[in-house]
Amino acid sequence: EGKSLWIVKSLPVATNDVLKAKLHLHIYVTVPAIVLASAAAVYVLIPSILNIVAIIAAPVLFVMLTANIGLICNLKSPKFDWVNETQVIKQSMSVMLAMLFSFLIVAVPGALYFIVLGANFSATLFLLAYTLLLGIGWLISNTWIKTKGVNIFEGLN
Repeated sequence: EGKSLWIVKSLPVATNDVLKAKLHLHIYVTVPAIVLASAAAVYVLIPSILNIVAIIAAPVLFVMLTANIGLICNLKSPKFDWVNETQVIKQSMSVMLAMLFSFLIVAVPGALYFIVLGANFSATLFLLAYTLLLGIGWLISNTWIKTKGVNIFEGLN
């Protein structure tokens, strides 16, 4: 919104609905492609039922969690003093932090599995545990957005 944030804030819409709309745009654009790619992986790999659940659920939960992380980063460090839209995308601290957190959400568990657990831990159990952790992370971040995030957004000028 940038300099026209006042327009969004003046609408007769609950703040929570404004934040949900921001999240839903990201999710509705990315999830269908991810589900198609996951379905293709299931078709090619012919995995077990547990793996099918994880192959589809983990990427969807990852997208939902990273959408929340991006919104949280934008709420915590918004950039309103931009000259053009490119500045917001390429020079914003919130974008850099969101990309860093998204990378860490994939890299740390992946490194943990391949370096420490790989020989002694089932890949299926690890993928299910990772999916569960993504779901927990999404729940925690979603709760934060609905409470503190709403308050932060209402305080923005």
